[in-house]
Order: sequence, then structure tokens, then C-alpha cells
Amino acid sequence: MAQRWPLPIQGAYYILLPRYGDERGYMQESFRTDTKLDLGDTVEGQPSHQIAWSKSCKGVLRGFHTSPYYKAVSILSGSILDVLVDLRPHSPTYLKYAFMNLSEEEPGEVIVPPGVGHGFLSRSDDTRMLYVQGGVYKPEQEVNVRWNDAVLNVPWPKEEADAALVSAKDSTSALLSEARPDTATLKPGRRISLVIGASGQVGGALCELLTDARCVGTYCANAAPRPGCVPFDMDAAADNPKLAEQLLSFVRPAVVYICAGFTWVDGCERDVEKAQRLNHRGPLAVAQAAKVYGAKVVFYSTDYVFDGRAASMTDDAAGYANGYVETAPLNPLNVYGKSKVDGETAILQCDPSALILRTTVVYGPEMQGKNFVYQLARRLADASGMSVPNDQVGSPTYNRDLAAISAELVEKGATGIYNVVGEEIMDRYAFAVEVASALGLDSSTVKGTETVAGAAQTFGKADAQVGAERPLRCGLSMEKTLAVVSHRPRSVRDAIAHWKATPFAAGAKELGS
Repeated sequence: MAQRWPLPIQGAYYILLPRYGDERGYMQESFRTDTKLDLGDTVEGQPSHQIAWSKSCKGVLRGFHTSPYYKAVSILSGSILDVLVDLRPHSPTYLKYAFMNLSEEEPGEVIVPPGVGHGFLSRSDDTRMLYVQGGVYKPEQEVNVRWNDAVLNVPWPKEEADAALVSAKDSTSALLSEARPDTATLKPGRRISLVIGASGQVGGALCELLTDARCVGTYCANAAPRPGCVPFDMDAAADNPKLAEQLLSFVRPAVVYICAGFTWVDGCERDVEKAQRLNHRGPLAVAQAAKVYGAKVVFYSTDYVFDGRAASMTDDAAGYANGYVETAPLNPLNVYGKSKVDGETAILQCDPSALILRTTVVYGPEMQGKNFVYQLARRLADASGMSVPNDQVGSPTYNRDLAAISAELVEKGATGIYNVVGEEIMDRYAFAVEVASALGLDSSTVKGTETVAGAAQTFGKADAQVGAERPLRCGLSMEKTLAVVSHRPRSVRDAIAHWKATPFAAGAKELGS
């Protein structure tokens, strides 16, 4: 049965078709019209008007060629680095690119939608490619864009590209600005970022900030949060790092933001192995793959790496002064915190130039609508109220501020550990009251409670299972970060006002829904 992976370009797929073989040789499937694909008009039922093949020697580079019909491209012999670029102005993935390694040993097929640019770099002396086409080749219908256009900035392997054999036609193809005048104002050097966990509140804010043209997001259990997102299972990658390598080989980003993780604190306590897979080994697999492709790694961590036992807000001996500083001693109290420490340590050992961002109490618009502010707004709207700890101190962090500061730290070449949080330090009850006031809701049904050791934290819902021990006096200092970045985090009140005034662009749930 065929396996398929959607690529970061709308309607483009990588397909692995069955091969049947024995000691005599093999029979390889190369094209099936019953493979269900989302091409707008699917391949299923579309006639194939032409079958063609090409031969290239090692080092030949071709592209980017677009056609008004689909192509199914596969390898008969040799190997190539296959590259697609979305040149459709009205496509939601306009100007994104995707890479695939195709070879006779690992047979795959690439579905190239109409209007998407196709190019490749031959890596063998006898590379033969098969094209099954939804139309007949007519040179006058082709629209070609130069393979090394500075605005597209496709990251071809430098040494191979510098020595490539390129035809006169491809060397003098139109620049992107000539073929697509709407791109004339774009600057050269555009970079693509990969956001692991784009359906979450941190990943969603990053995608909003970076824009669809400059980022590729991943999703797992939830539906694709936006066009061009690709599936990726961090849990599976923890035990099969090749999944992370395949993802990075498709996208070849400049930056990888690892937002996905197992952040349910009580859930981590109940499933230690899952916490390690999602917060340590899975992210490490991504970091290792990113290193192969030269991508910057950004990993999100937590203030729960500390024990929260600072005696007062000015306890310098504990490294606390106005929140824990980055160099304060680590002493996590629960499985969640321990798994994040393990993730931090492993990633920095793998790549010392990685960026670890510790944050806490993140809130803001998100597709799933499950963060604390959403829960609070729903409970106050229906007058059911909420019990909130009044002894757990933290730094509420607006997700859009977190995204903006993350991107600025990357832009400025920051490495190592930085705190990225709101500048206000308050307990959860005070945070809830402030949010209620900013939303114009009655906070009288919000009840402050003391944390019960070993009890699950459910904000008033029944849960008899064992919970995680929580650090009480946490919160993080922004002194180091603010010395580097120009963006200043909003207060809770200003953040809620901004949220209400500028709803999330990617279909986030409304407050109270």
C-alpha cells in the first residue's frame, strides 16, 4: 500500500509506492490514479496525457520550471535532490519550498501541482527520471524562474550548487520579480522557519508573527492549523529519530522552534515515560536533525526547573531577585520539570549554539482555546466560578510577546539560556482577578486556595488522582533578556486589551467560547 506525506506546499505530496522483489529483481509501482490526494482537482480521475523521461549526468541542476498541469515525478536510476517552489500567487503556501531525496534504492514519487516550480540536482552519473503528466509538454506554456533567485533564497547545498552544470536557458531564466511582479518589493535573503507544534498557543503565535510565507508548522493530534503545515509525531520521533530527519530534509529551515511538548504537569507525573519522550528524547531527535541541516534550534522550557523555595522576592542567595535568573541552581520538584531539565541539557550538549527559552503561565489566543484565560472566561461567563491557588507565584506571559522576543533573540544571534516572560510577578489568584477585571467580568466567584501537596490541580474540577508537587515561589527575571531585545512584554491588562482588539488571524477560539 502506498504511503504518503503532505509537503509544505499546498497540494504537493511525497509518495512511497510498493516494490515487489525477490532474488531475480523487482517490480516497482510508479503511478496510481487511486491514490487520494488533495490537489484541488485530485489525481484520481484525471487523465494522464503524457509520459516522458529524462537523463542527466552527475552535477546537472535544472529548474525552476512550472507547467499548467500536474506532474508525478519518480526515479528510474540514479539519485537526485528534488526541489519544489510554490509560484502560484493565490496559493496559501506561495513562495514556500520543499526538498525530497529521490533514488533508485529508496523509490519515491513527488506530486507537483500545476503552477508549482520544479527543479532538481542530479547526484549520479546516470540519473533517469520518469514524468507522468496531466498535460502535454509545450514550451510556450512553461513559466520558468531562476534556480538561484536571491528573493526565493532556496538553500541548495552550496558546494554542489557552486559546481553545478546549469543550462544557458536555466541560467538566464526570469528573476522572481520579473515572473511574479507582486514580489518586486520583497527583500533578498528570505528564510524559512520550522515551528514544531503550530496548533499550540506558542507555535500559533510564532506562525502569526512569521507569516505563512516564512514558516512551516507541524501538527499531530489536531487538524492542520493552517495551509502548508505538515504532520509530525514528536512522540514517535523519540524512538525513531529518522522521522525528525525526514521532516528536516523536507523543509530545510534556517530556524527550528520546538514548541510541542507534554506540558500537562499532573499528566507527566502519571506517565513519566511519555514526559521523557515528548520533553527530552523527541526534542533531542529534532535538534540532532537540525544540526545536520545547519538550522538554529530554539527549545521552550519552564520555570518548573526550579524548586520555588525562595524565602522572599529578594532572596539573592537562591538566585531569585525579582524572579529566578538563568544561572540559578536547578532543582525540579516534579516529573515535568525534570523532563525539561533533561531536554535542555541534551539539546545544549548536542548543539551549544542552541537557544533555550524558559517561560511560564503562557496565555493568549489559540486554536484549541484551553489555556487558563479561556477556562477562566468560560467559568465566569456562566457564573460557575473557579478555585485558583493564591500561593503559586509566577510570571504571566502573553504568547505574542513570547513569539516576538523569541524571533528577536534569534535575529540577534543569542545562544544558551534566556528567560522570556511577562515582567509582572504575581500569584495565580491575583492573575485571575486581573484578567477578569480586564475582561469586564465579575471576579467574585474566583476563590483563592492554598496548594495541597500531592493533589491534582484542576481549578475546582474533581480529580482524585495523584498530582505533581508544584514549586510555589517561581517567576523568572527578564534582566538578561531585556538587555538584548527591544521588544517589551505587555502587562496582563495591556495584553488582554491587545488580544481583544486584534483577534488571532488563524481561527483562534474567542474568549468565553
